[in-house]
Amino acid sequence: KRYFSMSTEEKRKCAVEKGGFLRGYIGMGDESGSDALEVKEAYSFGYPWDKQRIPENSMQGPNVWPTLEGWQQEMESFFADMIRISEALTRAFSLSYGKPEDYLGRYCQSGDTISVMRMFHYFPYSAADDRFPDQRDRIGSSAHTDWGFLTLILQQDHVTGLQLWYDDEWHDIVPEPGTLLVNGGDYFSLLTDGEYRSPLHRVVSQGGERLSAVLFYYPSFDARIPLMARQDYSLFKNQVHSGGEVEKNAVS
Repeated sequence: KRYFSMSTEEKRKCAVEKGGFLRGYIGMGDESGSDALEVKEAYSFGYPWDKQRIPENSMQGPNVWPTLEGWQQEMESFFADMIRISEALTRAFSLSYGKPEDYLGRYCQSGDTISVMRMFHYFPYSAADDRFPDQRDRIGSSAHTDWGFLTLILQQDHVTGLQLWYDDEWHDIVPEPGTLLVNGGDYFSLLTDGEYRSPLHRVVSQGGERLSAVLFYYPSFDARIPLMARQDYSLFKNQVHSGGEVEKNAVS
Protein backbone atom coordinates (compact mmCIF):
# COMPACT_ATOMS: atom_id res chain seq x y z
CA LYS A 1 0.00 0.00 0.00
CA ARG A 2 2.86 2.37 0.79
CA TYR A 3 4.46 1.83 -2.59
CA PHE A 4 1.35 1.83 -4.77
CA SER A 5 0.00 4.95 -3.05
CA MET A 6 2.94 6.96 -4.42
CA SER A 7 2.50 9.09 -7.53
CA THR A 8 2.98 7.47 -10.92
CA GLU A 9 5.98 9.73 -11.45
CA GLU A 10 7.64 8.44 -8.29
CA LYS A 11 6.85 4.81 -9.09
CA ARG A 12 8.28 5.14 -12.58
CA LYS A 13 11.61 6.30 -11.20
CA CYS A 14 12.36 2.61 -10.67
CA ALA A 15 10.68 1.32 -13.83
CA VAL A 16 11.71 -2.03 -15.30
CA GLU A 17 14.26 -1.55 -18.07
CA LYS A 18 13.74 -3.17 -21.45
CA GLY A 19 15.57 -6.40 -22.14
CA GLY A 20 13.68 -8.98 -20.09
CA PHE A 21 15.31 -8.48 -16.66
CA LEU A 22 12.37 -8.09 -14.28
CA ARG A 23 13.26 -5.71 -11.44
CA GLY A 24 11.28 -2.57 -10.69
CA TYR A 25 7.94 -1.00 -11.61
CA ILE A 26 5.57 -2.10 -14.39
CA GLY A 27 2.65 0.20 -15.12
CA MET A 28 -0.80 -0.51 -16.47
CA GLY A 29 -0.61 -1.74 -20.05
CA ASP A 30 3.15 -2.38 -19.90
CA GLU A 31 2.79 -6.18 -19.97
CA SER A 32 0.20 -8.78 -20.83
CA GLY A 33 0.02 -12.54 -21.17
CA SER A 34 -2.57 -12.28 -23.96
CA ASP A 35 -4.08 -9.74 -26.34
CA ALA A 36 -6.33 -8.49 -23.52
CA LEU A 37 -5.38 -5.42 -21.50
CA GLU A 38 -4.30 -6.45 -18.01
CA VAL A 39 -5.65 -3.74 -15.72
CA LYS A 40 -2.94 -3.81 -13.08
CA GLU A 41 0.41 -2.42 -12.02
CA ALA A 42 3.26 -4.29 -10.36
CA TYR A 43 6.60 -3.97 -8.62
CA SER A 44 9.20 -6.74 -8.82
CA PHE A 45 12.31 -7.48 -6.80
CA GLY A 46 14.40 -10.49 -5.87
CA TYR A 47 17.64 -11.69 -4.35
CA PRO A 48 19.71 -8.87 -2.75
CA TRP A 49 22.31 -8.92 -5.51
CA ASP A 50 25.48 -6.89 -4.90
CA LYS A 51 25.84 -4.26 -7.65
CA GLN A 52 29.59 -4.94 -7.72
CA ARG A 53 29.07 -8.64 -8.42
CA ILE A 54 28.95 -9.71 -12.06
CA PRO A 55 25.76 -11.72 -12.84
CA GLU A 56 26.26 -15.31 -13.94
CA ASN A 57 23.13 -15.35 -16.13
CA SER A 58 20.46 -13.03 -17.55
CA MET A 59 18.07 -13.52 -14.62
CA GLN A 60 20.49 -12.30 -11.93
CA GLY A 61 21.14 -8.68 -11.05
CA PRO A 62 20.50 -5.85 -8.59
CA ASN A 63 17.11 -4.63 -7.43
CA VAL A 64 15.78 -1.13 -8.04
CA TRP A 65 14.34 0.38 -4.87
CA PRO A 66 12.00 3.35 -4.32
CA THR A 67 12.74 6.05 -1.78
CA LEU A 68 10.56 4.71 1.04
CA GLU A 69 12.20 4.72 4.45
CA GLY A 70 12.77 1.22 5.79
CA TRP A 71 10.89 -0.42 2.93
CA GLN A 72 13.90 -2.09 1.30
CA GLN A 73 14.85 -3.80 4.55
CA GLU A 74 11.28 -4.99 5.11
CA MET A 75 10.99 -6.39 1.59
CA GLU A 76 14.40 -8.12 1.70
CA SER A 77 13.37 -9.80 4.96
CA PHE A 78 10.03 -10.81 3.43
CA PHE A 79 11.81 -12.27 0.37
CA ALA A 80 14.20 -14.29 2.56
CA ASP A 81 11.27 -15.70 4.58
CA MET A 82 9.41 -16.74 1.42
CA ILE A 83 12.54 -18.43 0.07
CA ARG A 84 12.90 -20.41 3.31
CA ILE A 85 9.27 -21.52 3.03
CA SER A 86 9.85 -22.58 -0.58
CA GLU A 87 12.91 -24.61 0.37
CA ALA A 88 10.94 -26.32 3.14
CA LEU A 89 8.18 -27.13 0.65
CA THR A 90 10.65 -28.76 -1.76
CA ARG A 91 11.69 -31.10 1.05
CA ALA A 92 8.09 -31.90 1.98
CA PHE A 93 7.04 -32.47 -1.63
CA SER A 94 10.08 -34.72 -2.18
CA LEU A 95 8.99 -36.96 0.68
CA SER A 96 5.36 -36.93 -0.42
CA TYR A 97 6.47 -38.09 -3.86
CA GLY A 98 8.38 -41.00 -2.32
CA LYS A 99 11.80 -39.49 -2.97
CA PRO A 100 14.72 -38.54 -0.69
CA GLU A 101 14.18 -35.27 1.16
CA ASP A 102 16.75 -33.44 -0.97
CA TYR A 103 15.48 -34.75 -4.32
CA LEU A 104 13.61 -31.68 -5.60
CA GLY A 105 16.06 -29.29 -3.97
CA ARG A 106 18.81 -30.60 -6.25
CA TYR A 107 17.02 -28.93 -9.15
CA CYS A 108 16.84 -25.59 -7.32
CA GLN A 109 20.49 -24.91 -6.48
CA SER A 110 20.91 -21.12 -6.66
CA GLY A 111 17.25 -20.84 -7.66
CA ASP A 112 16.85 -18.17 -4.99
CA THR A 113 19.20 -15.86 -6.94
CA ILE A 114 16.84 -15.77 -9.93
CA SER A 115 13.51 -16.04 -8.09
CA VAL A 116 11.23 -13.01 -8.22
CA MET A 117 8.81 -11.43 -5.77
CA ARG A 118 6.04 -9.49 -7.49
CA MET A 119 3.70 -7.09 -5.70
CA PHE A 120 0.48 -6.66 -7.71
CA HIS A 121 -2.11 -3.89 -7.60
CA TYR A 122 -5.23 -4.76 -9.61
CA PHE A 123 -7.76 -2.09 -10.59
CA PRO A 124 -11.43 -2.24 -11.57
CA TYR A 125 -11.61 -2.45 -15.38
CA SER A 126 -13.09 1.08 -15.55
CA ALA A 127 -9.74 2.45 -14.37
CA ALA A 128 -8.43 1.94 -17.91
CA ASP A 129 -11.16 4.01 -19.61
CA ASP A 130 -9.16 7.23 -19.89
CA ARG A 131 -5.85 5.76 -21.11
CA PHE A 132 -7.16 2.81 -23.13
CA PRO A 133 -10.68 3.76 -24.30
CA ASP A 134 -10.51 1.53 -27.40
CA GLN A 135 -9.22 -1.54 -25.55
CA ARG A 136 -12.45 -3.14 -24.37
CA ASP A 137 -11.08 -6.66 -23.82
CA ARG A 138 -9.79 -6.42 -20.26
CA ILE A 139 -8.70 -8.74 -17.48
CA GLY A 140 -6.67 -8.63 -14.27
CA SER A 141 -4.19 -11.33 -15.29
CA SER A 142 -4.59 -13.49 -18.40
CA ALA A 143 -5.16 -17.24 -18.11
CA HIS A 144 -1.82 -19.02 -17.76
CA THR A 145 0.18 -21.63 -15.90
CA ASP A 146 3.30 -20.58 -13.97
CA TRP A 147 6.40 -21.84 -15.76
CA GLY A 148 8.65 -21.98 -12.69
CA PHE A 149 8.94 -24.38 -9.78
CA LEU A 150 6.64 -23.13 -7.00
CA THR A 151 4.51 -20.02 -6.65
CA LEU A 152 3.64 -18.69 -3.19
CA ILE A 153 0.70 -16.29 -3.15
CA LEU A 154 -0.27 -13.96 -0.32
CA GLN A 155 -3.77 -12.73 -1.16
CA GLN A 156 -5.42 -9.65 0.29
CA ASP A 157 -7.91 -10.65 2.98
CA HIS A 158 -11.57 -10.61 1.94
CA VAL A 159 -10.85 -9.59 -1.70
CA THR A 160 -11.43 -12.34 -4.25
CA GLY A 161 -9.97 -12.16 -7.76
CA LEU A 162 -7.88 -15.28 -8.34
CA GLN A 163 -9.62 -18.07 -10.26
CA LEU A 164 -8.65 -21.68 -11.05
CA TRP A 165 -9.74 -23.67 -14.11
CA TYR A 166 -11.05 -27.07 -13.02
CA ASP A 167 -13.73 -29.42 -14.39
CA ASP A 168 -14.25 -27.16 -17.42
CA GLU A 169 -15.12 -24.03 -15.45
CA TRP A 170 -13.55 -21.21 -13.46
CA HIS A 171 -13.62 -21.37 -9.65
CA ASP A 172 -12.98 -18.45 -7.29
CA ILE A 173 -10.07 -18.97 -4.90
CA VAL A 174 -11.39 -17.17 -1.83
CA PRO A 175 -8.58 -15.78 0.38
CA GLU A 176 -8.14 -17.41 3.76
CA PRO A 177 -6.62 -14.94 6.25
CA GLY A 178 -3.24 -15.96 7.61
CA THR A 179 -2.48 -18.43 4.83
CA LEU A 180 -0.30 -18.71 1.74
CA LEU A 181 -1.63 -20.32 -1.42
CA VAL A 182 0.93 -22.60 -3.12
CA ASN A 183 0.88 -23.31 -6.85
CA GLY A 184 3.03 -25.95 -8.48
CA GLY A 185 4.70 -24.60 -11.62
CA ASP A 186 5.30 -26.19 -15.02
CA TYR A 187 8.83 -27.36 -14.15
CA PHE A 188 7.61 -28.89 -10.90
CA SER A 189 4.82 -30.78 -12.68
CA LEU A 190 7.15 -32.04 -15.40
CA LEU A 191 9.67 -33.21 -12.84
CA THR A 192 7.02 -35.25 -11.00
CA ASP A 193 5.62 -36.75 -14.23
CA GLY A 194 2.34 -34.93 -13.69
CA GLU A 195 1.74 -36.27 -10.17
CA TYR A 196 1.49 -32.60 -9.24
CA ARG A 197 -0.27 -30.44 -11.82
CA SER A 198 0.53 -26.90 -12.82
CA PRO A 199 -2.94 -25.31 -12.61
CA LEU A 200 -4.36 -22.93 -15.18
CA HIS A 201 -5.40 -19.74 -13.41
CA ARG A 202 -6.21 -16.07 -13.96
CA VAL A 203 -7.18 -12.93 -12.06
CA VAL A 204 -10.45 -11.11 -12.74
CA SER A 205 -11.83 -7.87 -11.37
CA GLN A 206 -14.73 -8.14 -8.95
CA GLY A 207 -15.31 -4.39 -9.28
CA GLY A 208 -12.77 -3.09 -6.75
CA GLU A 209 -9.03 -2.92 -6.14
CA ARG A 210 -6.95 -5.90 -5.07
CA LEU A 211 -3.41 -6.35 -3.74
CA SER A 212 -1.31 -9.50 -3.70
CA ALA A 213 2.31 -10.51 -3.10
CA VAL A 214 3.59 -13.44 -5.18
CA LEU A 215 6.92 -15.25 -4.99
CA PHE A 216 7.94 -17.09 -8.15
CA TYR A 217 10.43 -19.68 -6.90
CA TYR A 218 12.54 -20.94 -9.78
CA PRO A 219 14.72 -23.96 -10.40
CA SER A 220 18.41 -23.51 -11.16
CA PHE A 221 19.05 -21.41 -14.24
CA ASP A 222 20.61 -24.40 -16.04
CA ALA A 223 18.42 -27.13 -14.49
CA ARG A 224 17.65 -30.04 -16.79
CA ILE A 225 14.03 -31.08 -16.45
CA PRO A 226 12.68 -34.26 -18.11
CA LEU A 227 9.65 -33.63 -20.33
CA MET A 228 6.31 -35.42 -20.32
CA ALA A 229 4.57 -36.36 -23.56
CA ARG A 230 1.80 -33.85 -22.76
CA GLN A 231 3.12 -30.29 -22.97
CA ASP A 232 0.05 -28.06 -22.58
CA TYR A 233 1.78 -25.62 -20.27
CA SER A 234 2.51 -21.92 -20.68
CA LEU A 235 6.17 -22.89 -20.81
CA PHE A 236 5.58 -24.29 -24.30
CA LYS A 237 2.84 -22.00 -25.63
CA ASN A 238 2.33 -18.59 -27.23
CA GLN A 239 -0.75 -17.22 -25.46
CA VAL A 240 -0.78 -13.74 -26.96
CA HIS A 241 -3.96 -14.20 -28.99
CA SER A 242 -6.01 -16.03 -26.36
CA GLY A 243 -7.84 -12.90 -25.22
CA GLY A 244 -7.13 -13.90 -21.63
CA GLU A 245 -9.50 -16.84 -21.92
CA VAL A 246 -8.87 -20.56 -21.62
CA GLU A 247 -8.36 -22.57 -24.79
CA LYS A 248 -10.46 -25.69 -25.37
CA ASN A 249 -7.43 -27.95 -25.17
CA ALA A 250 -5.94 -26.28 -22.09
CA VAL A 251 -4.48 -28.16 -19.18
CA SER A 252 -7.08 -30.05 -17.18
